[in-house]
Amino acid sequence: MFDDDSLSSRLDSLTQNYTETSWREYIPEDADDVKDITFDAVWSLSSCKDGFGINQLLDDQTDLFWQSDGQQPHRVTIEFQKSTEISFLMFYLDFKTDESYTPSKIIIQAGSNAHIYVQYE
Repeated sequence: MFDDDSLSSRLDSLTQNYTETSWREYIPEDADDVKDITFDAVWSLSSCKDGFGINQLLDDQTDLFWQSDGQQPHRVTIEFQKSTEISFLMFYLDFKTDESYTPSKIIIQAGSNAHIYVQYE
């Protein structure tokens, strides 16, 4: 989970290195008013190896990544303070580079809390 100082530092770092077209080029042309809400949320991981946590998961550099350090299933939890509309989820997966750690299945659970949700597979 990010604390206020690390979130602020991380946001500053990404803002300096951010290219406006990095993720936007993959959004459908007919999508209206899309914005990155990554840092509007609190992120947590089921586990991670030292140096392979949330900062690496959220980094735009494709050579940085999250690596779990525990039993499956692995979980990334994203929580927003208030009800938030999400139009797109974007993942960078590279099976050729690392087939043993690239997920073979991703399940999305969205809802008003951890116990009331709709599951998407």
